[in-house]
Amino acid sequence: MVIIEITDQIEGFIDPTSESDSLRNLLMSEESNLPNLLMSMISHQSNTPEYKIASSSSHNHLRNNMRKDSNVFLCPHKDWFGYPVDSEIMVDSSVCTFCGIKSNCSLNRNHKPINLVIKKLFNHDNFPPESELKKCFESRSINSIIKYDPFVGFSLESNISRELFVVSKSLFEQIFGFDKDSHYHPTALQHILGFEFQTRTPIWPIDRRFLMLRNELSSSFSKGFNGLSNRESTSISDLEFEYVKRVSLKMGWIDKSEKNMFQALRHLFRDIVNILKGIRVTGTVNPEESGIIKLSKSSMKPLVDIPFDENCNGIMELALRWVILLPQDVERYLVHCNKYHTTHEIKMRLCSRIVGRELSISDEINLVDESKKKSKYFPRFPLIVITNNDGLNAINLHMTAGRVIDIVIANVSETYYLLDTLNSDISKVIDND
Repeated sequence: MVIIEITDQIEGFIDPTSESDSLRNLLMSEESNLPNLLMSMISHQSNTPEYKIASSSSHNHLRNNMRKDSNVFLCPHKDWFGYPVDSEIMVDSSVCTFCGIKSNCSLNRNHKPINLVIKKLFNHDNFPPESELKKCFESRSINSIIKYDPFVGFSLESNISRELFVVSKSLFEQIFGFDKDSHYHPTALQHILGFEFQTRTPIWPIDRRFLMLRNELSSSFSKGFNGLSNRESTSISDLEFEYVKRVSLKMGWIDKSEKNMFQALRHLFRDIVNILKGIRVTGTVNPEESGIIKLSKSSMKPLVDIPFDENCNGIMELALRWVILLPQDVERYLVHCNKYHTTHEIKMRLCSRIVGRELSISDEINLVDESKKKSKYFPRFPLIVITNNDGLNAINLHMTAGRVIDIVIANVSETYYLLDTLNSDISKVIDND
């Protein structure tokens, strides 16, 4: 265990009110774009891309207008503003006055020391030397070393005394695996919000909203399953089915040579789509009020809202995400669907591939029990890579479980990850899994 103490405000930092005349001139100047940039920041929430763009533009604008006699300091959060990691970005108190992450910045802390307790994520894992670990919390310039919280801008817990965790790269990959990452384009992995631990499934923006509706409308979904064998199903179009086939090939659910799987695939997604179209909020008749239909009309931008490099209509996208996100619902589907159809045994094999384990027709009770397992969702952890020069080429920048925010070259024999677990109790979940 290592304790990093980030102490008081940096000595010599000037209160921005002492330069009020300079700031007033900059705000009142007709040539200055600062008022527009500040208005843009105010009009957006701090966790949005628009806020970050406006904040970065304001930061750059103010830096270009710093007085030559200003007392300058090294910006400890240059990566958040998009500056190169190896650059030295100097700021003065005028820049800091309008900084987008001012409240969390170590330059602006007023006598608020914090203690960061760094522990092993797994007791049996290795631990990097303390001197090398401390490099993650230091911003160096020619004349000074500034201690700061490197997770500012990436964690709501930043600049608060808390626990951080270290794990070796090899053990992290063993535990979090994520073989499914290979199914997705690297660009898509940049936009995931988190993951489900048991199935190792990444969560995209559209997934989060669907999972909320699945939970809120659980009784309506149950009615949809129960009515499967009695309902007249409307078919899906050839265009929709060709899209489902392409996605299924990418996911490894079918092979081009397996013609007998095609009909089973079509029947499965025909039923899934019909369940979605039949979902109703209690007390409503109009399907437009179901929430599912509304969601199906929202943005489905490829590689951003959904993980694939092409898209189809909203309902078909939700159907595909549903079977991937909730394999227990695929099992529940097998319990309630028409078992006397000629494609049922083939459909069972297809569903086994989708859920990632072997299923059998005589397994109904077990399937129901499996479907009751609770999912365990976690955010995508911001992490710092601690490695040596030889380990740089082996770093994976596109991981489901972690988002690389910095790379520290250190005197270590293996690669480590320093994690902020975002206040989630991941260690207990792993221990009990």
